Amino acid sequence: MNTWVLAMTIAFTSAHMAFLRAYSAANYPDECCALILGKSGEGTREVQEIYPVQNAWTEESATLWQDTELHPQAQKGTPGDRYAIKPAEMLNAQKYAREQGWGIIGIFHSHPNSSPKPSQLDSAIAWSEYVYVILSVMQGRAGSLAAWQLDKETQFQAVEILTIVD
Repeated sequence: MNTWVLAMTIAFTSAHMAFLRAYSAANYPDECCALILGKSGEGTREVQEIYPVQNAWTEESATLWQDTELHPQAQKGTPGDRYAIKPAEMLNAQKYAREQGWGIIGIFHSHPNSSPKPSQLDSAIAWSEYVYVILSVMQGRAGSLAAWQLDKETQFQAVEILTIVD
């Protein structure tokens, strides 16, 4: 039985928000990614730390999609419009978060020169227990931010982003 709850809000500190904006701009024109560590409550996620990880997308990553309808889209992908997180980095982040009494509550990535809406490939790789936070980076400048989570019908629903002054 799945015990996840659809988040209605995700709360970041202003320092977290500043980090995500600077991190995304610094990695432009490539997508960057990070794991969002924190605490889950009823309908809300409270961010404790941003855990940056390397964008591990390679040509080899596309081969993972060769038996799916998304293969042509994935095959054309580059680190400029795709991201991948190595399983070892997910495991390290999970261990670190557990030591702090937290969990991985979300996944962040940037969309260079694109809107902060999930792509078809983003939707295909999403896990329902995570909030997906996407930052648009237009011409190297951090733009709009949006958060999403899959509902029980595996459709992305918007999650409200709160910024807590720290």
